[in-house]
Amino acid sequence: MKSRSIFLASLAVLAVLVVFSVLLATRDPAPGATDVRSPLIGHPAPPVSGVTLSGAHLSLAQDHGHIVVLTFWASWCPPCQQEAPNLSTFAWQQRPAGVDVIGVVWEDTVASATPTAPSPTATGSPVPPPRS
Repeated sequence: MKSRSIFLASLAVLAVLVVFSVLLATRDPAPGATDVRSPLIGHPAPPVSGVTLSGAHLSLAQDHGHIVVLTFWASWCPPCQQEAPNLSTFAWQQRPAGVDVIGVVWEDTVASATPTAPSPTATGSPVPPPRS
């Protein structure tokens, strides 16, 4: 009798979890939650240039007319480490479509950034930020 009660209670909990999961998976996002409003959309990118980790000069101006994904990352940043493999895969998959991915090393040293740099992207190695 006791094992049957435990089984029925477990079954009820499982049913509630399934219904809750279906509701979450099929609901629409909150109004405006997916709207992206930026004053930069439709305008040229600001100038970005620097030296790649391999020592070559890189300027965003040389990618004029291409779609460029500019990401800022650092070796000490856990979210950056998590997204690096996906960005690298995206860069290689989108390279034939003319999409360039440039990683900018942010608040990190070249010595720390070099071994943790994402795989070479469509435009080469990440670029340290310009020094002021």
